[in-house]
Amino acid sequence: MKTVYTAPKLLSLGDNGIKDFLSVADYLPQLRLVQLTGVPVRIELNKDKYVEVNSEEEEIDLSAYNKIFEELFGFFYGTAYLYGFVDNNKLSVYDVFTNDNYFSTRDLLMLEAEYKLPIVKPIAEGTFTFAYLIEVLNKKINGEKLDWDTFHLLPSVYVDDNRTYPKAAEPKVESKVILGEKKTYTPTTYYYNSSSTANNAASNTTASTTAVTDVGKTAKNKNDEIFVEIFKDSDKKARQQIFDETLKNVNAYVKSMGDTLTEEQRTWFTKNGKFFTYLYSILTLPETRDIVYDYCVTYVLNWTEYAKPIEVKWAYLFVDLFKEMFSNLMEQKKVTIEGKTYDMVALFFKEEFIEFDKFFVKETNKADDWRYGENLGYGGIY
Repeated sequence: MKTVYTAPKLLSLGDNGIKDFLSVADYLPQLRLVQLTGVPVRIELNKDKYVEVNSEEEEIDLSAYNKIFEELFGFFYGTAYLYGFVDNNKLSVYDVFTNDNYFSTRDLLMLEAEYKLPIVKPIAEGTFTFAYLIEVLNKKINGEKLDWDTFHLLPSVYVDDNRTYPKAAEPKVESKVILGEKKTYTPTTYYYNSSSTANNAASNTTASTTAVTDVGKTAKNKNDEIFVEIFKDSDKKARQQIFDETLKNVNAYVKSMGDTLTEEQRTWFTKNGKFFTYLYSILTLPETRDIVYDYCVTYVLNWTEYAKPIEVKWAYLFVDLFKEMFSNLMEQKKVTIEGKTYDMVALFFKEEFIEFDKFFVKETNKADDWRYGENLGYGGIY
């Protein structure tokens, strides 16, 4: 599963900042202490060649940096996000995110040297102890009468970080395009229409892509609460992208199984694969995974399933979740959950569930892990 990452709307500090100064010595070996003042902004350099600014204030003038932004279009392969602060119309960038990675300090300095992008200069950088950090802050704050809340500790080099802090709440932001043209995009959210033919199931084991319907419109008309929550918390373009990517990956995995599939399995996937891919994909966005995690808390896995592989456990949970949360849509489209549905979903979505499990481990409290043992979901591992 390749998850479409949704960058924080305004600040990356909630995700990347080191919050526990007392344990600073236990964190990444290279850190940077920065001071950030002014109005926070997120500047999106979209791959479609437009610049969009998010901020808490509507009137932010960054026209002085338009030439830099235009030149940066040639540097970034895809969409990039610049996180910074604007003070008296002067921009200072402290984080850059693109291609599923944050830039290191060296990368930031390269952008400053090559493109004149103003980068926040660290007050101190390196390996910190709590005593040293407090000494530096005391000198800086007491000497210049500065606000403690303006100081932040960030990694200098981004590596695989296993911190499990909850995401910080984003403030309400204003958004406006300041350079280029943002085209209006209203993607159709696709899912399998049960009226589509499945006569070629034996020769072409691919979830149908020909018969599609706007499930979003259907869901809103039926006022399904789960769709209301998903649509409220996620972006249409992100839902379209993650569906397309997930369907491509699932189809490729099914194709790789070749002649090992039975006629029944091929027929089931051709008929149902796209529908279940849609339901699964819209629940795996960063904004919607909490819906699954919350469901895990109330999901007590029967002890007889304790020894089953992790992808089977996730298949059972997701199918039960689909049955409970998308019942109206299933009834309308005459899609039923049968005993074999669990095994089919486990078979065809095996790689997806293995990848999703990694997100679950990283993003949730392991003490409440539902996957192991009896009586889970109410207080941890027994």
